[in-house]
Amino acid sequence: MSRPKIRHIALHTPNVEATAEFYKRVFEMEEVGKTDTPIASGVYLSDGYLNLAILTFKDARSEEHTSELQSRETIS
Repeated sequence: MSRPKIRHIALHTPNVEATAEFYKRVFEMEEVGKTDTPIASGVYLSDGYLNLAILTFKDARSEEHTSELQSRETIS
């Protein structure tokens, strides 16, 4: 039986550009897209297998709401 694999990770950072450059340089990831929504802006990176969203929230309420939701999640 195969084990599930992580295919997508999202990170919050105050400096999207510097964080993206780190992942591009160290893990040879490529930028595959950008986003700019009312909640957050950022870039999408991929190594062909793992997709990484690097985001910065536009206001503290959005960040607090997301943190609240994440703290309710459990891993089984």
